[in-house]
Amino acid sequence: MGWMAGHLLVGAAAPLITDYTGVAVNFLQFVPTTEVILIPGLIVLASLVGYLPALSAYRTDVARALTATP
Repeated sequence: MGWMAGHLLVGAAAPLITDYTGVAVNFLQFVPTTEVILIPGLIVLASLVGYLPALSAYRTDVARALTATP
């Protein structure tokens, strides 16, 4: 869905991009080498970003965190 939304946004913004930069972009423009590497790379990056806080929460002693200390 994100891939499709990105291509829809490019298609909607294509006239503005062409006016401001002179670069013609297309809704159906697909660069296989970039997109095939980009999508799994983003999945790996998102997994790492989610894993680090989860690891920190896993190592937290809940009883000690909930105990009131002056």
